[in-house]
Amino acid sequence: MKKLMIYILVSIMIIGSLCLPGCEQKKDNQEEVNVQGSIGLSASYGPSTYYSLRDFESSVKASRHRSDEIDIYNLSELDYYYLPHHFAEAGTLKVIYVKDVYVCIEDSLADIDLNGYEDPHEREIARLANTIKFEWSRNLVEGEGPALLENAINVMGLRAFVSAESSVNLYYKDVYYPTAPEAPVLITFYWVADGYRFNLDLPIEIFEAYQNEINIVEIITAIDQVVV
Repeated sequence: MKKLMIYILVSIMIIGSLCLPGCEQKKDNQEEVNVQGSIGLSASYGPSTYYSLRDFESSVKASRHRSDEIDIYNLSELDYYYLPHHFAEAGTLKVIYVKDVYVCIEDSLADIDLNGYEDPHEREIARLANTIKFEWSRNLVEGEGPALLENAINVMGLRAFVSAESSVNLYYKDVYYPTAPEAPVLITFYWVADGYRFNLDLPIEIFEAYQNEINIVEIITAIDQVVV
């Protein structure tokens, strides 16, 4: 009987020692899942959408006093934003998209009825030709704007916009619509300012209106910082 009791106690100790590493491993795995889940959480949210600068700014201010998860990821540390100096009032504000990594503002040049286009390709071409899009890439790492620009150059095949009158490194790419490859529908420009990367989509007709200006680079890259 005594031997049986000893055998049972030893068995319990052995089983317990085998279980401990598994329990610790499960805890470590759970912590890893929690960390990965928190990192990937912002990716699960779409951008916050606004239809006026007033609503956008009001939401930014309100987010500082509440803790909605979508505000944490999209509006946190947003103490200011940027507008294109020469094109902010070129059209009518259509929409503002805000994500933790960018603020994108789209303006419509004219009030056109896109539903009047029966062909979806013609409708999209008309939309692109009527839209100025300005995007500010918010840095996840301070000063990463130049690295983001370099990545865009390599991935998109951007070309240098040469101007003897400017020291700003401006890059561009002509954008063609697949069903209308004979001429670009817009030109997208990329540059760095204040340590951030910016890009501006200009319909070809708007660009052509400015292309002979001696200070064309400054016209494209001039930005205003708006404190919220």
